[in-house]
Amino acid sequence: MTITDGTTSKTYDWESLHALGTVDLVTDFHCVTHWTKLGSTWTGVPVSKVFEDAGVEEFEHAIVKSYGGYTTNLPTEDLLEHDAMIAVAFEGDDLTPPTVGRYVFSFPTCTYGRAPSG
Repeated sequence: MTITDGTTSKTYDWESLHALGTVDLVTDFHCVTHWTKLGSTWTGVPVSKVFEDAGVEEFEHAIVKSYGGYTTNLPTEDLLEHDAMIAVAFEGDDLTPPTVGRYVFSFPTCTYGRAPSG
């Protein structure tokens, strides 16, 4: 996974992402295919911690690119102010391919989106 603001960039592998420190978050999981799982436990690294560690400058939007060509853009305000994380485990199980492409952005107030594996 690479974080960049067009000037500065930093690449994380599974171990270096975990080294930033993980937190647990219990939230409802609303899937885009119209189902919900209440009280789901996610483990991951807060997006704010990744941005800080990567040293990226302030910017208004983030573009998330994923395996399979999926992309979306999100206001960074939503990522930073709503406890978004790059999830590495769900219900105690590591998120490893082919489950979801390893990294998942988890937004307690939104549905989820996949991020690139690697």
